[in-house]
Amino acid sequence: MNLILQTASKRASRAAKRGDMRAADKIELDYVKANVPLYSRRADDVIPGECTRLCRGAGPNGESRLEWLLPNGKTVYSDMDAAVLPEYEDDACGMLVGLHPGRLFELIEA
Repeated sequence: MNLILQTASKRASRAAKRGDMRAADKIELDYVKANVPLYSRRADDVIPGECTRLCRGAGPNGESRLEWLLPNGKTVYSDMDAAVLPEYEDDACGMLVGLHPGRLFELIEA
């Protein structure tokens, strides 16, 4: 997988140097879609979802964000490491509880 990441990074870098940010974003998004699962720190588990968009500069300090569509139709956002942002943890964990109702008590914050 490291080779795939290196290849994607080189391709995205070349596109960016040419000034083609759309191509660079598409390369990065395609890589995430194919290789990176959405992760919830609170649940300490992978959340089923599809990465639908790369939001460059959308964070409060200009960080890039990833937009994810969950199977229940809700949209959540993550950092570029695919960790669900704290303000979307309820939606992400709710998705897991919907799939595995027995996890409810594991996910309740103390």
